[in-house]
Amino acid sequence: MYHEKENIPLSVVKNFDLVDDGDPTTPPMFSCEKCGGQMYPEYYKGVMG
Repeated sequence: MYHEKENIPLSVVKNFDLVDDGDPTTPPMFSCEKCGGQMYPEYYKGVMG
C-alpha cells in the first residue's frame, strides 16, 4: 500500500471545498505529485469545522 503524504495548507483545502460542486460530505481530493493517485485530507471535517 502506498502511503505518501503532502502538506497542503488548510486554507487551500477550504477554498477547494467551497468551489467544489460535488458531495458536501466528501472532502476535496487532490492528485499525488509522485504517482497521480487520489489524495484526501486526513483530518478535515468541512468548511464549517
